[in-house]
Amino acid sequence: MPLWKFTTKNGPCKPKTLCCKKHKKQKESHIEPELEMTMKGPEQEPGMKEQKREPERRKMDFYLKKFPSSKPQLYPVGIFRKNQEGIIRFTDAIYHLYTAPCSVYTFNLLSYVIFVIYFSYFIIVDLNEEASFMEYTLWGWVLTMFFEETRECVKMCQCDGLMGRIQYWFGSQWNKFDAILYFFFITTIATRYSLSGNNFQYVRFLYSLNVALYSMRFLQAFLVAEKLGPKLIMLKKMMFDLFIFAGIFIVFFVTFCVMYQANLYPNSPNSRTFIWDKFWHTPFWQIFGELFVDEIGRGPLSANCTTDESVWRPQGGTNRCPTGTYMVAFIGAIYMILTHIVLNNLLIAMFSHTFANVQEKSGHIWKYYCYGIVREYYTRPVLCPPLIILVHIYRTLRYVRFRCGDCVYDNEFRLKDKEGFYSKHLLKFADAAAKRCIKQNKNAQTQEF
Repeated sequence: MPLWKFTTKNGPCKPKTLCCKKHKKQKESHIEPELEMTMKGPEQEPGMKEQKREPERRKMDFYLKKFPSSKPQLYPVGIFRKNQEGIIRFTDAIYHLYTAPCSVYTFNLLSYVIFVIYFSYFIIVDLNEEASFMEYTLWGWVLTMFFEETRECVKMCQCDGLMGRIQYWFGSQWNKFDAILYFFFITTIATRYSLSGNNFQYVRFLYSLNVALYSMRFLQAFLVAEKLGPKLIMLKKMMFDLFIFAGIFIVFFVTFCVMYQANLYPNSPNSRTFIWDKFWHTPFWQIFGELFVDEIGRGPLSANCTTDESVWRPQGGTNRCPTGTYMVAFIGAIYMILTHIVLNNLLIAMFSHTFANVQEKSGHIWKYYCYGIVREYYTRPVLCPPLIILVHIYRTLRYVRFRCGDCVYDNEFRLKDKEGFYSKHLLKFADAAAKRCIKQNKNAQTQEF
């Protein structure tokens, strides 16, 4: 009797089902999808759109049956039994458990949480001009993470040449974010040894910026969740919408900055300090609800300012009272209507449109990014940073000892097609998809004309 059932990704033996009865094997149908559709016949009379999509859907179902995905299977585990009758050893079960992508991902996630907490504690408590032991350990931790990213860049892709591997590595948005992280961290270390005294505050700022970026990097953990994963994609697309909206908003902002400056402080002196303090001040804070009613509508109310030009002009415009008029109040009302009502609702509408588009395809988006994470952690070592350096040392020594530069490692994500059966059908599928894309492009061009 087996000890328990166990799930693994690449078991060495034939899996058994949990029930006692044997399932009958279904005969594979080698009928083409078009013939299969005619044999089944129409079930119902669908609409025009559904009628057009029905052949494509049946083609997709046919190819999915032909090329089933590798799903985890249940294996009985025994202690004293060898690999017979579908029962695997206890040691093999432990190996498959801790080398599974889910386990490796969990270990790395816990290690990353500890790293962020350790980094945050360091910059709050122990960041001084003289480097401490905690800072050195932090540098070593980041160095092990950098080595792992380098290994991933070299071994993840079977591309020809170093540039091809680097381009493939930069194809991931998170890898680009990692490159920015390491660039800022190296810049912080270089700045740390070049600044001292009052300028050391810039080093503290760079370290705090690094902590913020590493904390944002933790957001990748939510991509695994089916509900939270698409929300991150929404957030990313909303940021792009915000940048597009900023171009429209800057036009209104600069326009009303000029109108405010020309009417509140006419004939201002050419002073950088005065223009910098007054030109952006009122329109910028009005975005967040500060109205400046006293300054705009009533003119000088403070005893610290003056309207005498012989006093404020030699001082470069400082302590000058605003010439509040009703025209300025009218300009402010128009500006508030445009920013708080029109542009604000436009931004909300853009966000709503993005949310609806992503929510409609949330399932496909989550599966796509979840697959990428599973494939990434499938090739990662079991040990997580900083202990991962031990695995890197072992693999380097093994590479030097056996000169295994041209070795081909087993990859479950690689298609094994010795007889060419899968390749033939995949080529047909690719050809049909290409024809469909060309047809859609032609239809779109004809509709534009």
